[in-house]
Amino acid sequence: MPPKYKSEEDRRNARLKSKRAHYARNKTTEQAKSRTRWRKHSQMSESIVVKFQDLDILYMELGYRAGVPEHNTFMKRFLTILQRVDTEGWDVISPELEDAYTYVHNLHQRITNLAESVRLCAPGIGHDALSQQCEQLLHLTTRRLAAEREFFALVDQGGTEAYDDAISAGSLSWQTPSE
Repeated sequence: MPPKYKSEEDRRNARLKSKRAHYARNKTTEQAKSRTRWRKHSQMSESIVVKFQDLDILYMELGYRAGVPEHNTFMKRFLTILQRVDTEGWDVISPELEDAYTYVHNLHQRITNLAESVRLCAPGIGHDALSQQCEQLLHLTTRRLAAEREFFALVDQGGTEAYDDAISAGSLSWQTPSE
């Protein structure tokens, strides 16, 4: 069987291309790994590093990405759901939304528990940043839960047109700046 690559340079270029493709597919996870390595080398206590890892996992489970504004995330999510409601019907979509709400609510509880455990941790390098990030994620999930409830209530009572009108008017809770 002939060799897959004609030269060492071709093999190396294929390997680099494969690495870049892997990183692009797994960017969020790779960034979390990088932050963990940095934290371990920055003399943070092991308990703080572990709590940061837990926080990173919660961010990923919630679908938040660095550099993507909350407004864009909500807009994309709710417009996609509106399209699905129009094609599949509210009776099909509403149970899924209730499950999604329950999922986010459970994650909110996990974040609350993490924030409480951070408060009980001994202060040290990274403690303040971890505490701030926990509070920030709590705020984000609170807004997300409110937006999910608002969506459900508007569409359940007035149909997709009511939500379309609210988006156009800019009167939805997620359209107002976060405090």
